[in-house]
Amino acid sequence: KIYRDDPTIMAWDIVNEPSMQFASTAEFKSWLTDISSYIRSIDGNHLITIGIDNSSMSYDESGAQYDALDVPDLDFLSIHFNLPPKSDMASQLQRLQFRVNTFLSMGKPVILEEFGIGSLRAYPPMSPGEITDWVKKYKDQMDVVFSAGGSGAMFWGWGVPETKTVPLWWQSEDHDMTETAFCDLIRNYQ
Repeated sequence: KIYRDDPTIMAWDIVNEPSMQFASTAEFKSWLTDISSYIRSIDGNHLITIGIDNSSMSYDESGAQYDALDVPDLDFLSIHFNLPPKSDMASQLQRLQFRVNTFLSMGKPVILEEFGIGSLRAYPPMSPGEITDWVKKYKDQMDVVFSAGGSGAMFWGWGVPETKTVPLWWQSEDHDMTETAFCDLIRNYQ
């Protein structure tokens, strides 16, 4: 099947967390305008986005970096917001709130994508209380985005090579306690 005709594809994320690839903001906007227009010309059936990451502090204030993302063929904007395990949640949520509000002011839907903190597979074992706090960080991020008017969340897959039954890594016996707690959050999120 040709990708443009594949109904299982939601969107093209045309660059993941752009940073030092471009010499200037103007160069980045020119590239983004050209490439998104080109993709639209060969595939009018799917959405187009770009994933902006948390590590770039340049998105913590208004400026040309946001103007560079304001191109006609981007259908929505994706915020990647991975957190360090011991982060100050209040300041992180303020940063997220600023980004969501700024993206929404551009008149495009905003999706929280690739966010939260790693599972037990990435960090040392956690107590039940630590797992509760870990899940709350995901919920807090989703609450900020949805309360501001964000359109959704797309989760980063959590199947990793260490799982026992690859490629069937969605089986419950392959999930650690954090992943099971995360699935419970998603099932019950309001």
